[in-house]
Amino acid sequence: MDDIPFQEKTKRGPLPAYHHVENCDVEVPRPAALIIFGASGALAHRKLVTSLYRLYKNRMLAEQFFILGTSRVEMTTEQYRASMHDAIKTALPRDFDETIWNQFAPHIYYSTFDYGSRESYTVDLADILPRLESKHQTTGNRIFYLAIPPSVFTEVIHNLGAAGL
Repeated sequence: MDDIPFQEKTKRGPLPAYHHVENCDVEVPRPAALIIFGASGALAHRKLVTSLYRLYKNRMLAEQFFILGTSRVEMTTEQYRASMHDAIKTALPRDFDETIWNQFAPHIYYSTFDYGSRESYTVDLADILPRLESKHQTTGNRIFYLAIPPSVFTEVIHNLGAAGL
């Protein structure tokens, strides 16, 4: 049982927001950055970003969030957004809404990334993340999602830690 008084819990930050869905109150997550390693792959295209779009459409994401896709594939943020647009439209043909997409897309970014290069973490991510966190007011709350082969998990996790991320 949680023995921290209610008053102490509220001092840690604002109370969570709730969204009412079919006779149920669902907690909306706090502001956050989602950094997807392997963002050009099938998992990100068919499942991850599609699910995030659906959460956004149903107002189940905080207003302050962003997605930073990283991968070895060379492309710009605009190209990545176009790729995600097509993937979501294909995955959700009856549920896709262009107006909602136009609101969702500005939260999506992309950076070409070399998982084995420490500079990718200490320079690239260390430069990009604070700017996006300030822009989207995510207060440094980060989620790192590894949609990469298990053979590079250790290297990525080690480099994230070494870079202080």
